[in-house]
Amino acid sequence: MDAVVAKLQAATTDLDGKESDVAAVKAAVEAYAATTKTGAYANAKDRNRRAYDQAFQEVTLLLLQEKVTQEQIDTALAKLAAAEKKLDGKSTNFTDLQKLVEYDMHYQAISNKFIYASENVKAAYLEAYAQAKAVLEDPGASQAEVKEAIANLKVARRKLDGRKPRVVKPRKPRQA
Repeated sequence: MDAVVAKLQAATTDLDGKESDVAAVKAAVEAYAATTKTGAYANAKDRNRRAYDQAFQEVTLLLLQEKVTQEQIDTALAKLAAAEKKLDGKSTNFTDLQKLVEYDMHYQAISNKFIYASENVKAAYLEAYAQAKAVLEDPGASQAEVKEAIANLKVARRKLDGRKPRVVKPRKPRQA
């Protein structure tokens, strides 16, 4: 009995009674939003992105638990940091899409194919143009999304079917 009491007293003195630092978990949650908007995340290999997301889920689950030890927090944050380091995507290159959007802005003003296009074809082109601009404005867009936006806009432009109407000049009446 004395041995059990001694072990309990030793365990009690081992407990430091300090509160777990949840601020680091909250900071990691906020950093996740910024990280997911980078090329490193968007262009990372799928397995690395999934591992990062899973590590993030483990960190967020800590916020939902009533009692969390500092060791649990440290372990989850270390796993998240390791997963973040493995995000191997390169920055997204928006240059070609930027040039294409600028070209198409000018194209819309001067091209008879656009100006006189049928309504449904013009609407499809304008939708592709709007999507390309949306991808351009999204800093978290992946390189695949950029390539897809470029391809969609080029295809939509090729389908434009407008032709400038011919102006028929009235003939002069013949004089007899």
